[in-house]
Amino acid sequence: MKNFTIIAMLLLSLGVVSVIPFSDAAEANQICIDKVWIENSKGKIACVIPTTADKLVQRGWGTLLDDVTPVDESLTGLEKELTLLSEHDGGVGPLTITPIIGETTKQYFEFYIPGTEELDENEMRIFACGTGSPWVMIGQAASCFLLQTADGHNLIFDLGGGSVGNLNTLGIPGNEMTHVFASHLHVDHIGGLPTFWGQAFMMGRSAPIELYGPSGPDEHLGTSAFVDGFMENWAWDLESKRGEAPKSVHQINVHEFDYSVTQVVYEKDGLTVTSFPAVHAIDGPVSYRIDWNGMSVIYSGDTTLNDFLLENSMNVDVLILQVSPSAEQMSRLFGFSPELATKLTSHVHIAPEAAGVAFYVTQPRLPVIFHMNLFDDEIVPDAYTNIRKYYDDPVVIAQDRTVINVTPDYAVIRQAQVDPLTTPAYTPFGEIDEEKVYFFSDWLEESIVDVEQLKQEIDDGKK
Repeated sequence: MKNFTIIAMLLLSLGVVSVIPFSDAAEANQICIDKVWIENSKGKIACVIPTTADKLVQRGWGTLLDDVTPVDESLTGLEKELTLLSEHDGGVGPLTITPIIGETTKQYFEFYIPGTEELDENEMRIFACGTGSPWVMIGQAASCFLLQTADGHNLIFDLGGGSVGNLNTLGIPGNEMTHVFASHLHVDHIGGLPTFWGQAFMMGRSAPIELYGPSGPDEHLGTSAFVDGFMENWAWDLESKRGEAPKSVHQINVHEFDYSVTQVVYEKDGLTVTSFPAVHAIDGPVSYRIDWNGMSVIYSGDTTLNDFLLENSMNVDVLILQVSPSAEQMSRLFGFSPELATKLTSHVHIAPEAAGVAFYVTQPRLPVIFHMNLFDDEIVPDAYTNIRKYYDDPVVIAQDRTVINVTPDYAVIRQAQVDPLTTPAYTPFGEIDEEKVYFFSDWLEESIVDVEQLKQEIDDGKK
């Protein structure tokens, strides 16, 4: 507990104030013993330790309160869900009113601090490294989920733009995080690959990337062709590092499979990843099912509701479902015509109401939705309102850095507290097994300034 407090206070000193649990009203079960109530500039309140309150007050970010009235216990589940705030809107914690499902058998901190918790032998952890869409935003990365198991699996599902920064905050050594499963080749699902590939040199990752991905309707639209083009386009980056690192640093091993077939595409140490067809844009996208230790997880990727998804998702433990804002929200937020918005939510993506139908039919233990653009205060209430037309059990709307611990008996949903300036974990390289091909031209070499000589001249001139 001491380490948790120290890390939390360090994060606060760095300016990461979004982790403070501000909300419109006090939770009925929130006891403010040895803490104080504080109100921020938006009129939202939180119960925090006195030193945190002092820092907020000193910075002009909050005002101390003497007392606060708990939230009305008569509120229904949906009424409580309509008060949930994303981190963007000053909220804290996961976007769910049921952060614990089942009976836990060990203690969990309120927030997940990377590197501080070991998984039990029957426990997996799911980390949302990206929950957004093609819009590039500082506050929300594009699609990416990391699944970790107690026996050492670290599997990445999609790698959208901005997601690598979230992955790096976990401090996982590069050689332990090499398996990537692409659902399809839209930029918001694989656009983070250049960064993930390119930073290997700086983090000491010597193992190749193992990239699993679907074929396409034609050969040039498959994952293998994508990687061939990738390596050609990034040839300068590769050559600049050749001879400075093992050649495996630059290597991407492609495991392309038939998108149209339901099949196991990865199997190791009792864990299997099964691919099945998704319906999105054109032929080629897939969804994934992960089975481990008697538990099952679906990662849908982008898709509209389809028979393959329903069939493979029946009674799974966790269903991670791509859900867009409703057609009405898409029109209001982005200016799409009603016709285009309707098409996007019926033939390309899944609307919140259809997600409620999917959850009702498949009955997962924990439904999780992502791909929402959480920069508007109507997105979360609208999503819950539409889902609740058909489904009444717990639902989580994933934000970046939502963390879900799952065992056969329970699930715990939290947000991670991370240092936003975390650099990747570094591992020294082993033997360099290739020679450098390209060097500076002589005229460039001759232009390099002798700094020591210049410093000496400057020092001599000061005497």
